[in-house]
Amino acid sequence: MVLRGRRVAGAPSFFSPGWDDGCVSSTRRLSQDHLRTMLAVYRSGSFHAAARHLGVSAPTVANHIHLVEDHFGVRMFERSADGTVPTVAAHEIAAQIATHLDEIDRLIAGDLRRSPTGGLMVSLGGPCEFVTEQLLPALAGDTVRLPRIAFEFGDSRRMLAELDAGRLDLAVVSGIRPTGAGVRAWPVARERFWLVAAPGLTDGTEPPAELDAAGLIAYDDHLPLLRRYWNTVFGVDPRFDPTIVLPDLVAMKAAALAGLGVTVLPSYLVHEEVRSGALVRLDRRRDPPSSTVFLAAGEPALAARPPLLRFAELLVDRITGYQENVTQ
Repeated sequence: MVLRGRRVAGAPSFFSPGWDDGCVSSTRRLSQDHLRTMLAVYRSGSFHAAARHLGVSAPTVANHIHLVEDHFGVRMFERSADGTVPTVAAHEIAAQIATHLDEIDRLIAGDLRRSPTGGLMVSLGGPCEFVTEQLLPALAGDTVRLPRIAFEFGDSRRMLAELDAGRLDLAVVSGIRPTGAGVRAWPVARERFWLVAAPGLTDGTEPPAELDAAGLIAYDDHLPLLRRYWNTVFGVDPRFDPTIVLPDLVAMKAAALAGLGVTVLPSYLVHEEVRSGALVRLDRRRDPPSSTVFLAAGEPALAARPPLLRFAELLVDRITGYQENVTQ
């Protein structure tokens, strides 16, 4: 990439006391803090999020970005309805400075020996239920090795869109295999789905068309979990309207426990209730419908930030290990 006719020389040059190769339009020399602010905006996708992360005011962030833009003579970010979008120049500069600033932060924090991800800030998105029930327990005992993590919750399609837009560093997705030359994906878990209800509500022997007599609890009007189960187990599409629509799996479980209907939920969310008898599996198939859960990351981000790759690999190891040790 060319800036004012001069190639961006690489991050070490940004810190050189006498660096001046003709592409600087500002008389004020950049500091590491200015570059760190630019990187925080780049990673978080927001001036306000960067300000919270750095512990400074939003006007300070805006001033630092102005100085960086003035220094290089190019715009770093564009504002859009979806937030702050990095320009080509921002992508190029972030790729060159990220590793160096992360390593400097680790050295200053004294984390170089004890934590391979020290000083790293990671934005990680995924389904709230999987993060709560599977990912977080899998990280128990790894406090020293963890970076600072900002979680975002949402469905798989939205998480992939956020990852693609650069607003997430890592995304946990289910039912969708992340594809594309710029995405790396690791399978980390197998999500199994059970048809469950409160004891006595139904014995599960009715034809699928009659199960709705007991009432059906769905995630939304498109019946994503119920449709997958009906297609796989019964070989038909569900042809009914749900009794209750709850856009939250934990709320769906609460409704089932209250005897308000039949539903389909991931086994990790209800296996304790099934084991205790609070819920009953209506179909004891040995091979229930299932989907693969992936951890996804952008290849450019992994290449530019080795600590991010190390953290992703740690997540893969811990989640897969946790899966092997829990009963589902």
